[in-house]
Amino acid sequence: VLGLCYDTSGVARVLASPLPRRLGVISYSIYLVHVALLPVRDVLAGWFAGVPGGWAIAVVCTAALTLGLASLTYVGVEQPARRWLNAI
Repeated sequence: VLGLCYDTSGVARVLASPLPRRLGVISYSIYLVHVALLPVRDVLAGWFAGVPGGWAIAVVCTAALTLGLASLTYVGVEQPARRWLNAI
């Protein structure tokens, strides 16, 4: 990470772009949420069992749900908790 701080290569530019930065910001929320959504992935995989690529569809849908829920928990739980902790 320290080596990439001062790097201007293509890898550093990609990692500094908005999407990877946002994923880094909400990474703790992703960590907390993803395990709870694994059963959802399994249910979706069952629904799409007869569809070609059904497992991939279930994984992509679960990833989208994970990112959406993680963004909500970041804004609704993590940020207020940080403000509260910084205030005390």
